[in-house]
Amino acid sequence: MIRELLKGAKITEVVSATATGTTEVNSAEVDMQDFEHVVFITSLGTANAANGHKIQQDTATGMAGAADLLDSKLLCNGTGKVLISEIVKPRERFVRCVVIRAGATTTVNNVMAIQFGARKQPVDNTVTNASAAEVLTSPAEGTA
Repeated sequence: MIRELLKGAKITEVVSATATGTTEVNSAEVDMQDFEHVVFITSLGTANAANGHKIQQDTATGMAGAADLLDSKLLCNGTGKVLISEIVKPRERFVRCVVIRAGATTTVNNVMAIQFGARKQPVDNTVTNASAAEVLTSPAEGTA
């Protein structure tokens, strides 16, 4: 069975570009009620060994009681600027990514959340700041 990512996943920008800073940046919460997986992709403007991200969850919207997920903290290696975490079947309904900007002044390019394993179709895939999206199945070669 072939599944297209754009038809079977919900892609959301959960952190837009941020100004230079050293404080943590909380993403928008992601409601996992109808999904089994979420991938967070964090793109940083500066590579610093102390920069990174971690994942949190909560039972209620608003994330007032958010708790870190065990072993979810990823730190940059000093050269890489992209961090990727996949959470499979989180135990609580709401999750978010927290960008760690410790040790150096850093900008965040953005954080994207890709939810998949939808229990209900179709998936609404309106992506903030997206110019366009398409799915091409077995396309022929030629002018793009």
